Amino acid sequence: MKFCPHCHRWNPGQPPRCRYCGRTWTVRICTAGHINPADAQFCGECGRPNMSDPAGPMPLVLRLFSIVKVVILVSLVLLLVVGLVSSVRTTNWSSFAVLVIPIALLWLALRYASSNLKFDVFGSLVRFLGKVLSRR
Repeated sequence: MKFCPHCHRWNPGQPPRCRYCGRTWTVRICTAGHINPADAQFCGECGRPNMSDPAGPMPLVLRLFSIVKVVILVSLVLLLVVGLVSSVRTTNWSSFAVLVIPIALLWLALRYASSNLKFDVFGSLVRFLGKVLSRR
C-alpha cells in the first residue's frame, strides 16, 4: 500500500500514481508515459510540457515509522542468526530446532522488506554470517 501525502489516502498495491487525486509519488510522468525527475518542467524524452504533479514528500511520522520498523526487524534477525550460529557451534540441536521456525518467518518478512525497500538485506546477512562463522 502507498500513502498519498497530497490527498491523505492509502492506495492498495503499488500503483504508479494516486488512484484518488492522480498525482505521482516522487516523479513526474508526461502524457506519453515517460518518467522524469520531480523538478522537471518538460519531458526529457519527448519535450512535452504537460506532466503530472508529484504528491510531495512523505510525512515525517510515516518515514520514521518505516525506518524504526526495518531497524527492529533487522535487529531481531541478527539476534536469531547469532543464536543459531552459537547453537550450531556448540551442537545444541534442541535450541537449533527452536530457532528454525522464527528464522523461517523472519526470512519471509525480510523478503517482503527487501522488495519494498530496494535494499539487499539477504546479501548483507550473508556477508555478516560469513564474518561470524570465520571467527572460529
